Amino acid sequence: MNRTLPILTLITLLSCSRNQKLPPVEELETAQHPRRKTAIQQPHGNPEKLFAALDKCTKYRYCGALDRLNLYFASHDKEHNYPILIAAAASTSARIASYALFRLYPYTARKGLPEALVPILDRNSDRKVQKLGLTLLLLSRQEVGTAYVLKRWDTLPAELKLALVWVVRKIASSLPPPFIEGLQEEPLPSLRALALELKVGHSNDLSTLVACVKALSPQSGHCALSLGRLRTPAVAPNLIALFDHFQKSVRGRRRRLAVPPQLFDTLERLNTLALLSKKRGYGLAKAVLINRKFSDKFRGRAARYIGEVGTKEARLLLDRYRKDRRRRVGYAVRRAIYLMEKKG
Repeated sequence: MNRTLPILTLITLLSCSRNQKLPPVEELETAQHPRRKTAIQQPHGNPEKLFAALDKCTKYRYCGALDRLNLYFASHDKEHNYPILIAAAASTSARIASYALFRLYPYTARKGLPEALVPILDRNSDRKVQKLGLTLLLLSRQEVGTAYVLKRWDTLPAELKLALVWVVRKIASSLPPPFIEGLQEEPLPSLRALALELKVGHSNDLSTLVACVKALSPQSGHCALSLGRLRTPAVAPNLIALFDHFQKSVRGRRRRLAVPPQLFDTLERLNTLALLSKKRGYGLAKAVLINRKFSDKFRGRAARYIGEVGTKEARLLLDRYRKDRRRRVGYAVRRAIYLMEKKG
């Protein structure tokens, strides 16, 4: 009698549990993760308070206000967000203004954007705000924005001009020819090379860029990179001719020739675009590495390229120069071997 009582109790409990309905999955998730569910269901908030919280964030700590702002703007449409972002861009806080300007990039085609940004840039002298705002004005390709940037161009600091190089390259067809011509008089080598690159893009005559590289001037490296940006089959034979030209130039020289190492960046780009084979590139790099009349920097860059080729022949060649008497070259060779082994 005493033994059967616990058994009957157990059976009764099991039958009751079978009849009991389980709660929905949604309720279980809410019970387990109440805070996460609330955050997902209620992404909206007061943008003014969120911006104020963003401004108080420190540089090297997690900023929850940034995530909440991103969630806020992602949960609303562009028409709702635009006036809020314009108002935030006019903030005296560089952090708030920078965030808002960055968020305005999808609105570059919107009419009235330059008119809204011009007074903001006139009042705010922060470098980051200026860079983002001027970039937006150029990308808008609207007359008001372009005229404002060109009017201020000569007074812009070198740092800002360098930050705008990619934008000028992107919208070159929308810029007046006198402005492009004026870039050739800039003190910055990268801007002078940009002027040549844009002219070559219209004429398809590579001779000016090739001559710029041969001159071994401060802008020669930039001109070498410009060659790599031109997606035309004519670049490959011109690049090979440049390597041959410098091989002939070092004959009989006592001092090492400082050739721009950016030639190998262009060589890698041509390999990627299948405009020049890696086998041909390996031959050019090998001729540079074994020639001690080239500068250490140029030979070291050749070693790096040979390591990226990654063949057995390339490894044997690098092994010969891992203890090169020029320390910089030897280090570059050993580094190339290490990266080859790391890739397996």
